[in-house]
Amino acid sequence: MRPVRNKIRVATKTPVKLYPNLKNVEQNKVQDPVQVFCRLRPNPSYETNACISLLSHTNLLLIPPDDLKNRKTVQYSFNHIFTEDVSQKEIFDDVAMPLMVGLMQGKNGLLFTYGVTGSGKTYTMTGESNSPGIIPRCITALYNTVGSRQTVKFIVKPDRMNGFDIQSESEAFEERILESKVKHRPMKKNSSDSGILNNEDSTIIPHGNKSCLYAVFVTYIEIYNNIAYDLLDENVGSKSLQAKLLREDTDHNVYVNGAVEIEVKTAEEAMELYALGKKRKRMAQTVLNSESSRSHSIFTIRVVTVPTMTGVSDRIVKDSNLLNVAQLSLVDLAGSERCSRTQTTGQRLKEAGRINNSLMSLRTCLEVLRDNQCTGSSRIVPYRESRLTHLFKNYFEGEGKVEMIVCVNPSSRNYDEIVHVMKFAEITQEVKVLRPEIKELETEMVIPKISHGPTAVSISVQTDFDLMFPNKITPNKYFPRARQINPETDEVKSLIIYLKRKKQNVKDHRMTIYKLGDDFRMKLVKSEQFVNNIQYDLPVEKENVQDLKNTLLSLECKYDKLIEQSKEKDELIHQLKRKFEEENTKYMLDKVKHKRKREEISEKMSHELDSKLRRQREHIEATMKENLEKIELVKDILSDKLPPTLINK
Repeated sequence: MRPVRNKIRVATKTPVKLYPNLKNVEQNKVQDPVQVFCRLRPNPSYETNACISLLSHTNLLLIPPDDLKNRKTVQYSFNHIFTEDVSQKEIFDDVAMPLMVGLMQGKNGLLFTYGVTGSGKTYTMTGESNSPGIIPRCITALYNTVGSRQTVKFIVKPDRMNGFDIQSESEAFEERILESKVKHRPMKKNSSDSGILNNEDSTIIPHGNKSCLYAVFVTYIEIYNNIAYDLLDENVGSKSLQAKLLREDTDHNVYVNGAVEIEVKTAEEAMELYALGKKRKRMAQTVLNSESSRSHSIFTIRVVTVPTMTGVSDRIVKDSNLLNVAQLSLVDLAGSERCSRTQTTGQRLKEAGRINNSLMSLRTCLEVLRDNQCTGSSRIVPYRESRLTHLFKNYFEGEGKVEMIVCVNPSSRNYDEIVHVMKFAEITQEVKVLRPEIKELETEMVIPKISHGPTAVSISVQTDFDLMFPNKITPNKYFPRARQINPETDEVKSLIIYLKRKKQNVKDHRMTIYKLGDDFRMKLVKSEQFVNNIQYDLPVEKENVQDLKNTLLSLECKYDKLIEQSKEKDELIHQLKRKFEEENTKYMLDKVKHKRKREEISEKMSHELDSKLRRQREHIEATMKENLEKIELVKDILSDKLPPTLINK
């Protein structure tokens, strides 16, 4: 056997570094602007007025309605504008197919739909049974391309840290046996999403590497109230979904820690998983949409390219360092809402607030990126303000191609919302990301020469040795020429027993490490969930504290006013007391004076009365005396018969 050099096309990842100034970027570093497409939803039959006028396949006019004539008509440009009569197939060919080609070349891709609620984002991504959307068509095209060129299941296995390892045939066989015993819960046959696939679609992705095998994995993540959840979590059952953490791998790529990555071998299996995740996705009814998404959903397809040995198409090179991993994230963003129109209250109002905040964080990040690139400034991009922007940080820093579909409902009633959507699209088009490079890597492959005789025994021994020690032999070295030995010797039997024990010990230690890792991750999840709860409650508590501070300040002001009023009242009371004492003293003096005067008057009146009584008494006594004398005289006359002369007198 002699080594042969074979060239494998592998997409090299751009270093995780932000280039704020275009002038400082090297000449050989090509930058691509974010491609933004626009899709117009058919105007309802009861709507007679539309606020959008199409100028060409790339330009449109936004016309204000009659009640807003003071606003100007504005023209907006897109990479392409899809009208209401454009089919889902055309949108897939123009928008998603370039991303799928890049995926097969080892490039990462991000496609997300943006717009107000009820503008057709979910329809564009998912579609219907008679008109599949982007996600079903991507899955169909992918399996039409790699259907016969896939690795045996479980040969490639996620390492739980955003990477992949290659297992031995025996380990993969054990996992396939275990999977056959514990099957995934089957989906119902009448599931609307699992039947969207078009079996007659024969689309094939060009530029596939025929000298490699592929392994396809899918994940389905939901960001609800700024918390990441795994919609494919197999341990959920009847329980609610558990919050997941965001972590960075050794290459500083952000991923959802603990998210289930399921290897799928057919398009039907992938769509069943998609339907299962969508069933768990949070939906609700609002005034504007009967089935409104209350969270952002991210369906990610990861393709692992595994090089094969030259001359043997089904024998892979068992070196994890040669694996090339590319992923395509298909994001259905929740629609921005105005609560005055959707009339949401309670939990729905809280959800709308979280949705609008995350979309605002996305817009802020794009604005900062644009300003950094255009003006040469070095402002920090606030990715960590939202789980959504944090998760896609690497895409905007050069890791792959980014595309956006702006879905618009042209009804004039949505004019205010459309203005914000168009401004967001305008900002997004001005952001540029570095294009991943494709470079040639030379690797040494081994051509196993199959023949009869001792050489055949030699190949068999090397295969067993390779399965037993997959990390000891690399494609860059020759296989050692083995010699024929008797497997029945005591030395070989002892070696086999020893190696079996070592293998079992390694397996036990690996399971222990996995268990400890799971326990540690569970504790981290609980800790972060606790921290998230505190962080969510913190703004409310801050508002409460601020309200209490304001109330306390108001009460202190009122208290100071009351103290001042109390002092004034005390001073008034003191003055009134002093005045009262003065008046009381004056009153007492007047009383004494009046008493004396009254006594004087009384005494005077008593003297006058006594004098008057005395005079009256004297007069009475005199009168009585005179009368007595007359009586005595009459009495004498009568008794003595006085002479007539005296009687006449």
